[in-house]
Amino acid sequence: MIEVEPVTALGDRKEKQMCNPASFVVMKQGKSLKVFWSDDTSESHEDIIEHFKLNEKNVRDEITLVRVEITPPGNNFAVPLKKWRYQLDQDLRPEWYDEKEVERAARKELKEWLAAKVVLPGQKREVIEKGKHVAIMFGEVGVMRGSSQVGEMRGSSQVGVMRGNSQVGVMRGSSQVGVMWGSSQVGVMWGNSQVGVMWESSQVGVMWESSLATTRGPQIQTALASKDAVVIDRSVSPPECYVGKQDNDKDKT
Repeated sequence: MIEVEPVTALGDRKEKQMCNPASFVVMKQGKSLKVFWSDDTSESHEDIIEHFKLNEKNVRDEITLVRVEITPPGNNFAVPLKKWRYQLDQDLRPEWYDEKEVERAARKELKEWLAAKVVLPGQKREVIEKGKHVAIMFGEVGVMRGSSQVGEMRGSSQVGVMRGNSQVGVMRGSSQVGVMWGSSQVGVMWGNSQVGVMWESSQVGVMWESSLATTRGPQIQTALASKDAVVIDRSVSPPECYVGKQDNDKDKT
């Protein structure tokens, strides 16, 4: 068993700070409101604005859009949608902004957003296709392809296979990824989360708490940030076991 100092891997990688799901951009177009979101983007308002090539101001320098969020209380995605909480996620309020009207417009999109961007407990998706984004996972996904992304895996959620340059941002609880291929990546692992096998150039960024991963790739670039985090290298014979040397005092997010 090899003790590894808790260092930072993958170029001082940190969890990307995202807006809270569900995120929408609402734009004033004439007398009507248009709501923007997409399963081709993350939950970042800036990603949504960039994806749809929206202009924040018109030729008269007037604000044309607002960033809003509708989030489940207590971060509990099983709560009925009508109980989710609306909020404006920016300081400036344009003159045309009417909270009730904007909230009403955004809530009309919420059911469709949930179906596209959340895998609820007990749900199973066979595939997340190339370029598609899932915000939160509680259920199961068979295969992640290409540049598909999952923001966060929670509870006992599972991904069978990650291919291409697919990415999972954060794994929590007892979430599991079976096999990682190609240049697929997991950013941060927490709790008792596990990665079954990493092949080729797939990588895990940082491992905390009692997370566990096995690799058959050419090199290990994972930061073991906790003494209970373990990487088993089966690319050599006999296999080598790497553990964190001591707990890291960094703030946990």
